[in-house]
Amino acid sequence: MKAFKKYKSFRSGFKNHFLQHYIDLIIVFTQKDLKVRYKNSFLGYLWSVAHPLAFAVVFYVAFKLIVRIPTENYALFLICGLSHGNGLQTHLMPLQ
Repeated sequence: MKAFKKYKSFRSGFKNHFLQHYIDLIIVFTQKDLKVRYKNSFLGYLWSVAHPLAFAVVFYVAFKLIVRIPTENYALFLICGLSHGNGLQTHLMPLQ
């Protein structure tokens, strides 16, 4: 449990909640998954943020500046849509 002392303040927010018993396990599995996924990547963990942001910049330039789609808060709309799309793609690709 020494490895999880830095997460003590994070875990304290889960009092009387069903995740209280599993938060340490969730943290360990998430860290392991990120280490394995980005082990041979040049940018490492940064790639998980840089990839969706690069897509967002391309779509923003194409549809907001060139095509001029009149949408309020288009950047927020774009980030929300791309994050869901990338999440589905990431989770459904291993099923092939």
